[in-house]
Amino acid sequence: MGDVAIGPGAKRNKKYVYVAEIGDNNAQYDFKYLYRFEEPSIKDGAEQIIKNVETLVIKMPDGKRDTETLMIDPSTNDIYIISKREEKVHLYLQKYPYQKIR
Repeated sequence: MGDVAIGPGAKRNKKYVYVAEIGDNNAQYDFKYLYRFEEPSIKDGAEQIIKNVETLVIKMPDGKRDTETLMIDPSTNDIYIISKREEKVHLYLQKYPYQKIR
């Protein structure tokens, strides 16, 4: 599982949808994946195709973790991810500009 957030992105005055593939119940995966694309506008319920999806690949600095929550700071574009299933959960910071967007 993952999380979804809306926040700033590459273009000023545009909002982006961030879809996070960050859940890992067994803490077995080396990387977390965030997919980012411009927030689509709703036009008469017409079907829309999402294009230009960027991928951010994150490796947790202290090893494999099961993570749960994604937050984006609207003033800095920094990304925060929170771990779970640990006695003490951790808050991870991915500073903007992101280094591994492809």
